[in-house]
Amino acid sequence: MSPEDFENKLKQQPIRPLPAEWRADILAAASAASSVPSRAPASKPSWLSTIISHLSTISPLRPRALAGLAAVWVLIFAFHFSARDASRTVAGEAPMSREVIAEVREQRRFYAEMVGLRETRDAEPPRIFLPRPRSEGRCQTITA
Repeated sequence: MSPEDFENKLKQQPIRPLPAEWRADILAAASAASSVPSRAPASKPSWLSTIISHLSTISPLRPRALAGLAAVWVLIFAFHFSARDASRTVAGEAPMSREVIAEVREQRRFYAEMVGLRETRDAEPPRIFLPRPRSEGRCQTITA
């Protein structure tokens, strides 16, 4: 039997009225259900579901694709911050003492001797420029 035959057969059958007892029971149950307050109070949606709903309206991507993309960015930030070199921050926190500077110079000299380099020289401190008064030079006039 095809679906069209079934539909035609249903159309030919007369519609029977609902029994009066059933109607009264159905209306009583509906009025009782409407008078009972709902058990679960209306809760505010979470911020995550709000963000996802806004992103899904903006982006043509699916929510799972957005979640995957967010997870990738979280991993990138985690790797970036875990791979930071902490030695730069430690060295910049406290100035080196004179003993440490002397020890570093001694280690450089020792390394130069071991490698066979000539004597290493420490850099000279920069000379302080003190401006001096200018002398008035001779003024010559050239006449031709």
